[in-house]
Amino acid sequence: MKAMGGWKVVVVLLLGICAAGAARGQTEAPTQAPKGHADVWTGVLKPPQSAPATNAIEKITAPELRYRLFRYFGDIWFCGPAIFNVLREKEDALKAFPEIQKDSQTFQAIAEHLGLGATNEFSDAQKLPIYHEYKRLHEALRLEPTDAKYKFDLAFRDKPGPGQGFRVQGVIDPHDGITILKKEPVILSCPICLARGTRIDTPLGPTAVEDLKPGMLVWTLDARNQRVALPILKTSAVPVAIGHSMIHLVMEDGREVWASAGHPTADGHSVDQLRRETSYDGATIAETEIVPYKEGKTYDLLPGGDTGFYWANGILLGSTLH
Repeated sequence: MKAMGGWKVVVVLLLGICAAGAARGQTEAPTQAPKGHADVWTGVLKPPQSAPATNAIEKITAPELRYRLFRYFGDIWFCGPAIFNVLREKEDALKAFPEIQKDSQTFQAIAEHLGLGATNEFSDAQKLPIYHEYKRLHEALRLEPTDAKYKFDLAFRDKPGPGQGFRVQGVIDPHDGITILKKEPVILSCPICLARGTRIDTPLGPTAVEDLKPGMLVWTLDARNQRVALPILKTSAVPVAIGHSMIHLVMEDGREVWASAGHPTADGHSVDQLRRETSYDGATIAETEIVPYKEGKTYDLLPGGDTGFYWANGILLGSTLH
């Protein structure tokens, strides 16, 4: 038994089942661990085109047209980290307010929508609904200029609560009406999984989460705090709603991961509850920021064993699966 970084490493050999499962499940050879670190991979690979590390407050295109679409379709559906953690949402609202205010066209549209058009000084209580509206305008639909019109892509629900809804694509004319080009039924849900491209530690090296299959071996942590290799019991790939966001978690030692806000951590909490300058998984958290997610699905896995824990981009996390 070999001790590494505080974990005792135990390799469980299930060759009859796991080797065959790994051979079936891999679509490409996994990256090998760096020389001298065959038992654990601690590198960081960013998910492609998923979560650019930019300021989360961006200028919004055509806010008035977005409000027209809200009025037309009613309950437009989107997912955002704020729905998981009220305290975090208040902190983010106060931090974001000066940046939102710089986008004068959007800020004016939001203030008028909220009946705050004549207000010059804004209380903390007023900054929260302004932040809500910014997130709704920014994340609930996609708007792309084309000639003198705008293409839009959104999802809406025709009944209260999550469940059945519709995805709609069309064109809005600033001087005319709204034309629907495509409408299809969809299931509306807010996934709480990992970004595409996240690398999961396995005995063969880090493997993209979307390439993992049941039966493949991954590193997990058992109830005795031992690092063991066990087969995957389940995997999932969940379609995301338009405007889905991720939390970009950055550790001071260089590790980073992108996960949905409600994704469980190994200490019994969720990713959106982690804070800067606090400790997690043996290091200090350097940054947590909300970033847009451009991929179509999020992913998760459930290792065998006692805990369901695994290492994602070198960071220990829990599983959403049971």
